[in-house]
Amino acid sequence: MNKKDILFIISIWVLFLSMAQSQRPLPKDLGDAGITVCVPEPVIKWDFKQSEHEIVGDLSGHLIGDAKIENGKLCLPCEGSYYKTDPIPFKLTEKTMVAQVYLDNLEQRGGGLITVQSINGVTFDAIVYGEGKPKTWNNGSEHGIRIRGVEGTEETASSGQPIWMGITYFKDGKICLYKNGSPYRTIIQPETPLQHYRKKQSNVLLGKRHEGGANAYLKCKIEFAQIYDSALSEKQMAALYKLQKEKSAQDTKSVSATRPEELPSQLLVITHESYSDSLVKKAEKGDAQAQVDLGYNYHFGKGVTKSDEQANYWYAKAADQGNANAQNNLASNVSSGVGIEKNLSKALELYKKSANQNFAPAQEGLALMLCRGDGVQKNRAEAFQWHLKAARNGWYPSFCRVAFHYKNGIGTSPDAYLATQWQQLSDSKKTEWEGGALVVDEININPVATSNMNNPQTKKTSAIKRRVIPIPKINDYTSTLSHASNPQPAINPQQNP
Repeated sequence: MNKKDILFIISIWVLFLSMAQSQRPLPKDLGDAGITVCVPEPVIKWDFKQSEHEIVGDLSGHLIGDAKIENGKLCLPCEGSYYKTDPIPFKLTEKTMVAQVYLDNLEQRGGGLITVQSINGVTFDAIVYGEGKPKTWNNGSEHGIRIRGVEGTEETASSGQPIWMGITYFKDGKICLYKNGSPYRTIIQPETPLQHYRKKQSNVLLGKRHEGGANAYLKCKIEFAQIYDSALSEKQMAALYKLQKEKSAQDTKSVSATRPEELPSQLLVITHESYSDSLVKKAEKGDAQAQVDLGYNYHFGKGVTKSDEQANYWYAKAADQGNANAQNNLASNVSSGVGIEKNLSKALELYKKSANQNFAPAQEGLALMLCRGDGVQKNRAEAFQWHLKAARNGWYPSFCRVAFHYKNGIGTSPDAYLATQWQQLSDSKKTEWEGGALVVDEININPVATSNMNNPQTKKTSAIKRRVIPIPKINDYTSTLSHASNPQPAINPQQNP
């Protein structure tokens, strides 16, 4: 064997080792016994659960129009919303593009899911929805010159159902389109050759067919997207889909297994004794709870002429004794100047004293002041913690606010699961909070702080409970809250049913 032959063998081994290192085996084979299917790592990938983009390589992206990241997805709600990268730092010839999408509606036409294009958008390759035929996927290209073959089946997925789409571009010009890991339509063999997208002269779009085209936007939510610098085989595409599906199921299972049980089992109910001579006598003798109840009767005119000044007088008496209910009620009036001079600093101090005694309405009141920046620097992370404490204590007005914070990632990490759980609880208890037995003045209930949601235990006791009296939405926090799913009206922290 001569020196030339030895060098040739060595070069073959180096090439083999290089290819082996660039591929990773899937944990399970997908068909042929004893055969492991491998796929290369993507050169670009986006995972919107963690940040705007998790990318292999040096590449930045930008949210255009009303595009936003929400609940682990890129949300593209309207015309003009899409995601655009800076020029890519490598060339793309043979390639594979993959994305998982939720369509807002099936009737839209011509929008692009994932696109690689020349900087000016004149040349592009894309996965496109509804361009040639309604409700079908296609490979998009400038002037449709690379679109050939029989159309795929019509899309039937609901808005909450994920669609996994992939497309491969081979060196010989062949193009293959995939849906949920399987071939979606016949192989496309266009007359034009494979397009070359040059380094620093090309970029990637998500949610737009190409720049410069009409009806180019896809109204959707994109969960992830990936680009490979090689054309994956049919087995590799099936393997990739299966792996990602299993990973998604495992992530859901893992999250569910470690999910904190933070929803309350009880709805907080606060009762008050009706106005009577005996209640007045107890209050005058220094009984703090009687003073709170008497203040409540004056505040709402229950059995006595309404007087906010008298209400504050008795609230202050009980608050000086450290009564958390009184501190909360007085804070509510002081914060808005009801029957007393408005003083946000004093209100904040009272709310803190009451909240630190684990009194849920005060925890909510403190959270609102922190959200709005009323008498204190805005701190939505701290506000969220107080909202959550109040909600866990069963305080109904906090339920939808906790859902709002989780949904939008305000003051906490976005968590679609917990946002849904809290919103569903809020919706399910809305009628009970706003109407029915909880708003009558005279009720038969055990006069304790909570009533079990599932199996309430009651006994006859003469008591009155506060009606829900909405107050105007204040500042940006409650204005923003109105955009949450089924938001509840803003409620005076002092008041409950």
